[in-house]
Amino acid sequence: MYKIRYIQEQLSDDFAKIPLEARREAIKYFKLFEKDYDKYTLPLYDMNGRNLQGCRKTYFWDAKYRIISKPVNGIINIINIVAVGKRENMEVYKLASQRINNTLVKKILSV
Repeated sequence: MYKIRYIQEQLSDDFAKIPLEARREAIKYFKLFEKDYDKYTLPLYDMNGRNLQGCRKTYFWDAKYRIISKPVNGIINIINIVAVGKRENMEVYKLASQRINNTLVKKILSV
């Protein structure tokens, strides 16, 4: 079993930007992650100059949106939800990169 963590304010901001049905589908994936994280995610690397190595992505809502997540270093059973949003114009990858590089968020993601 995996434990899912997220920063409430960030997830609320992300969810406010996507349709209700997409939010519902994202939440279903969060529950699936708890059971078998690797089955529902794909590895991420460099996304147009944004180093997202160590993160994973999940396509949802007809592949229009992504969930970007990151396992906690050294603790396999904790998964951080970094960003949820549109793939269009690399929007969600930019957001994930900004959050990962934010000092406060970095500290939370590594604990």
